[in-house]
Amino acid sequence: MFNECCCIEPTLDELLGDSAVRLLMQRDGVTENDIRALVSDLKDARTVALDRAKRGPGKIPIRFI
Repeated sequence: MFNECCCIEPTLDELLGDSAVRLLMQRDGVTENDIRALVSDLKDARTVALDRAKRGPGKIPIRFI
């Protein structure tokens, strides 16, 4: 069962622990590791996008080789 408190989204662990979600994942051939890797990739992409937004348009970081 998900969070008992109203208006709070379930955590990833709660979602992955739900039997209905597990059945859908099994049917679709998706593993828990697939989901966790996707979430990790999305967090990384979000961090990069936020960094770029903070720098502003046209500002390119200088990298020394």
